[in-house]
Amino acid sequence: IWEDGAQKREFNTKLNMDPDGKQVVTELDNDDTVDNEDLELENRNNFLTSVLTGDTENLRKCFELLEDPNYEVTNEWLNIRDDFSRNALFATSMLGHSEVITELVTRGADVNEKTNRGYTPLHCAAAWGKLESLKTLVDLGANVQETNFRGEKARDIANRYSKRDCIEFLDWAEGKLILEVYIKNIQETVADLEKLQGKLAKQDKAAFTNACRSKSDWLNSAQNVSTQEFEEQRKQLELIVDPILAKVRLPSPQSSRSARF
Repeated sequence: IWEDGAQKREFNTKLNMDPDGKQVVTELDNDDTVDNEDLELENRNNFLTSVLTGDTENLRKCFELLEDPNYEVTNEWLNIRDDFSRNALFATSMLGHSEVITELVTRGADVNEKTNRGYTPLHCAAAWGKLESLKTLVDLGANVQETNFRGEKARDIANRYSKRDCIEFLDWAEGKLILEVYIKNIQETVADLEKLQGKLAKQDKAAFTNACRSKSDWLNSAQNVSTQEFEEQRKQLELIVDPILAKVRLPSPQSSRSARF
């Protein structure tokens, strides 16, 4: 994403580019006689300045100034990009402005947005070592398993730049995600098996349901849980459901007898 430190230092200037690649002036025009076009440019520059400085209050005012609400302009602002196809959400993620991240996502920014080379805001926050950005993005639905064009997850980027606290958090977040997805997959499997009449015995369904509910409750209430604990909970769930899955996926005795005639 950045081949050397110079590219990192250039980011703040590169962000201030409009979609046509022309430099945007960041000083606001205080002339009371500006026409509508100049006013729009002023508002957009004010938006960019708020993002870069982490001024959440002023950022909200920028959106409030739009007419009822002007989704077209909001979408335009959210999609102003630099030379690396990074928008405002990428910028604020790299700068560590967690409240601005939340505001932008609330206004419609895609938390899993990708650049042309597959980098997400999560990748960028990891590269810059912005732990609070990572936590906010994950809370808002960022997928820690998204990869760039090299097949690297945000965790790999954090490792490249030796961001130890970010590595630990992303390992934790992925452990939690793996357990959540596993529970969801089991629930979907149960639903599919129920569609096949007689395929799932009542006691087996109860075992599935109780096991998933127990682990979901644990997930919702667990605090200060280690990455290893997520893995242990998943293995416990496997021990319960795998024997049942193995049983219901075998041909029934009736089906076997029929096949011989």
